Amino acid sequence: MLSEFIRDILKKITNKQNIDNDIQNVNQCISSLISDIYFYDKIQYLINNKGKRIRSILSLYYYYRYYNKNSYNIEELYNILAIVELTHFASLLHDDVIDNSTSRRYEKSFNYLYGNKNSILIGDYLLISVFNNLLKILNNKQYSKYIVNQFIKASTDIAYGAYLEHNLKLNNIPKASNNNFITKFNIEDYLRIARLKTGSLFKFSCMSGGRLSNTHFNEIKKSASFGLIFGIIYQIQNDLNDYKYNNYEESEDYMQHNITVPIIILQSITDIQDIFNNKTQENFNKIKGLISTEKFKQLLNNGIDKYINYILETVYLLI
Repeated sequence: MLSEFIRDILKKITNKQNIDNDIQNVNQCISSLISDIYFYDKIQYLINNKGKRIRSILSLYYYYRYYNKNSYNIEELYNILAIVELTHFASLLHDDVIDNSTSRRYEKSFNYLYGNKNSILIGDYLLISVFNNLLKILNNKQYSKYIVNQFIKASTDIAYGAYLEHNLKLNNIPKASNNNFITKFNIEDYLRIARLKTGSLFKFSCMSGGRLSNTHFNEIKKSASFGLIFGIIYQIQNDLNDYKYNNYEESEDYMQHNITVPIIILQSITDIQDIFNNKTQENFNKIKGLISTEKFKQLLNNGIDKYINYILETVYLLI
C-alpha cells in the first residue's frame, strides 16, 4: 500500500542518518523565531502540535547525503527548515478557514479556537515574518539569491494550488453527463494541484538540503525533483486516509466536496456524482467499499506508477 511505501522510504532515510538531534535543533529555531513576535501565546499552540517534520527529515537527508568539506554550516539549514515549518503552519491556518475545519491532526483547529479572522490575520503575519527572517538569516550569503528565489516560487505555488483546489468542487458544477464530468475532472488536474500546493514546499526543503551541502547542481536538482514527487505521493496518501473514517462526518474531503484522487478514479467505476453529493453514512460506506476494490487499486496504480518508479530509482539507489 502507498502508506507502507512512504513509511519504508522514511524508515530507510532515518536509519541511514540519526537526525533526532537535528530535528530538536529545528524545533529550537522555530521557538526562537516566534519568541519575539506578536500573538506568541496563540502561535505557541501550533508549536505544541508539531506534526512529523517530514520536510525537515528529507532536507537533512540530502544535506548529509551530499556533505563535503565545502558544505555550509548545518546551523544555517536548521534556520531555513524552521522557516519552512512555519510557512507550512501559516498555510494550514488559511486552509482550515477555507475548508471551515474544526480539527487538525485530531486536535481542535486554530480557527475553531480563535476564530476565522484571527486565523487569516495571524497566518498573514506569519508569512510576512518568516520571509523577513529568511532575508536576515541569509544575509547576502553566496547561496542567498537562489534560496530566496526558490522560496518565493514555492510560496506562490502553494497559494495558487490552494486557489485551484478550492475551485475544484463537485458542488460547483451543474449536473452534466458522465462523459462531461470525466472530461472536466481527471487525474492530471488533481496532480497539478498536488504538485503546487504540497509538492512545492517539499521540493524547496529537499533542494535547500542539497544546496547547503554545496554539492554539484545536478545533485541539487535531483534532491528538488525527489521532494516534488514525494510531496505528490504524500498528498495522495492523505486524501486516501480521509476515506478511512468510520463516521462520514469526520471525513473533511467528503463533507466539503473536495475533488481528490478517490473521487476522480471512481468516476470510471460508477456514477459517483449522486453518491458524492448526497451526504449520508450509507453513501460514504459505498465510496469506502469501492475504494477497497481491486479495480480501484489498479486504476490508482496506473495513475501514479511513474511517480513511484521515480522514487524507487532515486532514493533507493542513494540509500
